[in-house]
Amino acid sequence: MALTTGQNDTSGKAITSFVSGQSSSVQPAYTMRLANGIRNPNSPDCINISVPLPRDFGINSESEWGTLGKDMLGGFLDSFLGGGSGGQGIFQNLSQTYHGASKMTGMQSKSANAVSQFPLWLGNSPITFQIPFQFNAMSDSKKEVVDPMRQLIELTCPDRDGEWLKAPGPRIKLSNKGNFYQDAKYNLTLYLGTFMTIPGIIITNVSPIYNSRFDANGYPISARADVSFRTLIAPSKQEVLGWFSGAGNANPVQDLLSATNKIIPASAKSWLAKGKGLF
Repeated sequence: MALTTGQNDTSGKAITSFVSGQSSSVQPAYTMRLANGIRNPNSPDCINISVPLPRDFGINSESEWGTLGKDMLGGFLDSFLGGGSGGQGIFQNLSQTYHGASKMTGMQSKSANAVSQFPLWLGNSPITFQIPFQFNAMSDSKKEVVDPMRQLIELTCPDRDGEWLKAPGPRIKLSNKGNFYQDAKYNLTLYLGTFMTIPGIIITNVSPIYNSRFDANGYPISARADVSFRTLIAPSKQEVLGWFSGAGNANPVQDLLSATNKIIPASAKSWLAKGKGLF
């Protein structure tokens, strides 16, 4: 449930008004803002959407685990056999033979079983989360409801450039000096009150619901959207700490871009530049 006009925050101060893109009367601690790297508010590519924080929202952080026997020993056999999945099959057959013999004899090596089942970390996935955006018109339904909702929807759609479609998410471009950089238009940062800043996010889904009450110009006076996000990469503990410490405004792919600029030869960059930053 979003904070609306007339409600009180925990400090007892009434939240008197809210305008999308501004939030003059809403305390920053209770404001959620989605912004890109374009700072000129008059630019059509500028994204600066502000809404009251919802009462509750969740974040999903997931790590993937396997077992030492299957994922490490099986993978070792795969490599030994020159690729493919033969190693996995051999290990599975050996495992089935071992467990079959154990059932027949009623005996099993506790140590061997423990070692084979020991958890093996396989990696982490990008963090995902879903947060509702509530838009309420106070004076201008088009600017406060229709336009910001349209911007959210557009962030899930590709750009069309002639016969090409450009990705709707973070895009890496090549400068005239031959260096890679991230397109500011798609460099999104989510500010959750004053306690968390998550940079480098991708919008994966927007599900808008418009209120059927309209103003004199035919625009809906309120709308709600469940917006699904994911981080650009699977963050480390240090990067998550930066979200909470106020250091989360750093570009999460800067190290990656710096490394890419060093290892890709100039001839390859020249060829990639012809793609107009399509990746």
